[in-house]
Amino acid sequence: MLVPYRKYAVGYDWDIKGGFTAMVKPYLPTVKEVFFSWPGMVSGRVVHLEKSIAESIEQLATDLVWCRKNGVELDLLFNANCYGEDAFTENLRFQVYDVMEELGRRNLFPEIVTTTSQFIAKVLKVRYPQVEIRASVNMKLESTKAMEYISDIFDSFYICRDIQRDRRVLAHFSEWCKAHGKKLCLLVNSACLRCCPVQIWHDNYLCHKPWMAEEQEFILHYPYRLCGRITNTIEAAAEILRMSWIRPEDIHFYEPYISAMKLATRSTPHPELMLKAYAEGHWDGNLLAILGVENAHFTIDNASFPADWVESGIAQNCAINCTDCGKCQKVLERVLRKRNVQLPKYSLSI
Repeated sequence: MLVPYRKYAVGYDWDIKGGFTAMVKPYLPTVKEVFFSWPGMVSGRVVHLEKSIAESIEQLATDLVWCRKNGVELDLLFNANCYGEDAFTENLRFQVYDVMEELGRRNLFPEIVTTTSQFIAKVLKVRYPQVEIRASVNMKLESTKAMEYISDIFDSFYICRDIQRDRRVLAHFSEWCKAHGKKLCLLVNSACLRCCPVQIWHDNYLCHKPWMAEEQEFILHYPYRLCGRITNTIEAAAEILRMSWIRPEDIHFYEPYISAMKLATRSTPHPELMLKAYAEGHWDGNLLAILGVENAHFTIDNASFPADWVESGIAQNCAINCTDCGKCQKVLERVLRKRNVQLPKYSLSI
């Protein structure tokens, strides 16, 4: 049964099988926003365009027209962690203005702009005060004090994913936002390690990757993603349970505090499964599939989680200050399904 009101923000990708609008159409009652980057501009994700930039813009514009006609708000992303030598320049300011004006000419002026850059936030707030300026999840906002510091140029905030499962923290952030006329958002299906020590490096790497020639990349049999290195091993599978994702069945515990819930549907193998699971509020398959993770060694049966996964505190409390108490390991015994292959051993060695 579909949730009867809009709350999800869905990411736009150019190569979704069957097309973006076909994926979203069955679940329109639950889709509040579409977030999208602009072809040719650096983004928080590596964007692979099979067509030219001009053709990609036309495809994007056509789909955004459909979104606007169906009441879906537009969220333009300037969420790169690094803009290089342009980071605080007139050149970047005019690039941002050009994109905004182009969208305006197409009657697709965005309701929201999400950014990691205080510079972009400021120049947009001055020129387009009617636009909601949103702080990206990549800013890792871990306290209300952090939001207070930038409240003059941001209207809404993604809470740091590392702390979002704790409903006491979430309630505190929500109360602060309401008291200050702001909105709070969260990313519901992140597959990042909780408190990942290389996440900032990873986000910066993604910003520079489009300009790196393949021959320049050093080939090492050692994944650049720390999560890929650790969670692909059976010994460390419990780390997946300690991540920040929220199951579709548990959304109701968190939604009272949140204005919009972001689904990480870009650059993933099965975005349609993600949207279906969260729109319908349940998922009987492999949890990894709706986190955008492909694992050759095991699956995690989402339907086998204990009914008190959230209320017992295993989901919302333990992983923030993990003491390896064994609770996650007991849950893992219920949900882990091994594939019939030789499993790798957990190792941090090169």
